[in-house]
Amino acid sequence: MLLAYALIVASALPAEAAASASISGVVTDRDGQPIPGVTVAVKGPGGSGIETSTDEEGRFVAEGLPAGSYTVCFWADAQGLMRECWRDYEMGKGFTPVEVTDGELVTGIDEMLLPASYLRGKVTDSRGAPVEGALVGYTWHEGPSPMEPTLTAADGSFEIGPVSSGEYTLQFSDAWSKRYATEWWDNAPTEAAASRIQVVRGESIDGLDAVLDDLPHISGWVKGAGGASVQGALVRVFRVAAPGVFSEVDSSPLAADGSYDVGGLQPGTYRLAFDAAPGMYRTEYWNDVREIDSARDVVITRTTPATGVDAVLSLAPPVQLNRRPTIPGRARVGERLTATTGTWDVRLLRFTYQWRADGAVIPRATERNLRLIPRLRGKRISVRVKATATAHERSPGLAVTRRTQPVAPASH
Repeated sequence: MLLAYALIVASALPAEAAASASISGVVTDRDGQPIPGVTVAVKGPGGSGIETSTDEEGRFVAEGLPAGSYTVCFWADAQGLMRECWRDYEMGKGFTPVEVTDGELVTGIDEMLLPASYLRGKVTDSRGAPVEGALVGYTWHEGPSPMEPTLTAADGSFEIGPVSSGEYTLQFSDAWSKRYATEWWDNAPTEAAASRIQVVRGESIDGLDAVLDDLPHISGWVKGAGGASVQGALVRVFRVAAPGVFSEVDSSPLAADGSYDVGGLQPGTYRLAFDAAPGMYRTEYWNDVREIDSARDVVITRTTPATGVDAVLSLAPPVQLNRRPTIPGRARVGERLTATTGTWDVRLLRFTYQWRADGAVIPRATERNLRLIPRLRGKRISVRVKATATAHERSPGLAVTRRTQPVAPASH
C-alpha cells in the first residue's frame, strides 16, 4: 500500500548538533542487481532528515547526520518497485531504526526491493462485451484503504496498485450507466460473501475478472382508452422504502409505440405511476388505482425483471364552459378584433384560437387578435377558443363565439 511517507527534508540540520555521522548502503533487486535512481529517505530526530538517491552501482550515502535514531526508507515508483523501509518492512507496516552516534560511519544499510504488487483483471457483461468505466474498488483488511477506486479501460481491463501484502476484497459497480448490478469478487452479491484475495509481498495477481449481470428492469406499455396513443405520458418509479414510505428513484417517457422500459434498478419492491400530461388523461398508479397507497407492488430480483406492467389510462373530464367567449366591437376593415376567453369551471388554463370567416378557417389566424383585411369585407367573423388545463386532470374544452355582423368597409 502506497502510504504517504511523512518526511520533512531539512535544508540544514540543527546548528547545535554535531552533523558528522553518515549512513550508507546498497539497494538491489531480487536477483542481486544494483538499482540506480532509488530515492532514499533518512528521517531523524525532530523530523529532520536527508533525501538522497542511489548511484549506478546502487549505492547511497546520507552524510552530515547528528547523533540519533533514524528510519531509512526506499522507493522507486517509476521502476515498478515496492516502497520499503530497512530490513524488508513494507512502508507503513513498521521499520527498524538505525542508531547513529556522533561521528559514526554506519554502513551495511542494504535493502532488496521487490516488484510492486498489483491487482489486475477485466470486467465484461453477461454477453462477453467489455464494460468500460466500471468502478473497481477494494478493501484492504489489514488497515485503511487510501487509494481511490479505479475505472476500467475501453477493453474492460483494470489495474490497482501498488498495493501492500495482505487480504483484499474487490467490488465492481456501474456508477455511470446504471445498467449493471454491483457485485464483489468472485461473483458475490455482498462483501460479506466475497472471496478474499491474498496478496504476497512482491507478487501481483492477475485474472481477477468479473462478469456483471444486467440490472433488473420494469417494462410494459401505456395506452389511452380504445388503444389511443398517450402523448407526453411519463412513467414514474417509486421504491418502497418502508411500509407507507415511497421514494421516487427514476422516471421514463414512453416510446413512440407507447412502450417503456426502466432499467438500472436495484432489486427490491416498487410502485409505478403513469403520469399523463395535464389536460388529457387521468394519472393513475398500477394497477388501475388513483392513490399510491392503494397501488400494487412490483417486485424485481437480481435476476428476475418485471414485464407486462401495462396501463390503460382513462380520459379526464373536459373543462366545462360557464360563459361563452365573445368578440366585442364593430367589425370594420382596418380594425382589430380581440376575442375574450370566456369563463370556465377551472382556473390555470391555456388558450388557443382559430379565427373563421363565414365558418371557414382563416389560415394562420391563431392569435387572440385579428386584423380585418379588405378580403374579409362582407364576411361574418367568429373564433373557436380551446381551453387546456395546465394543472388539472381535465381534457380540453372548446367554445365558438357568435358570428359578427358582416365586416363593414373601412371608414374614410
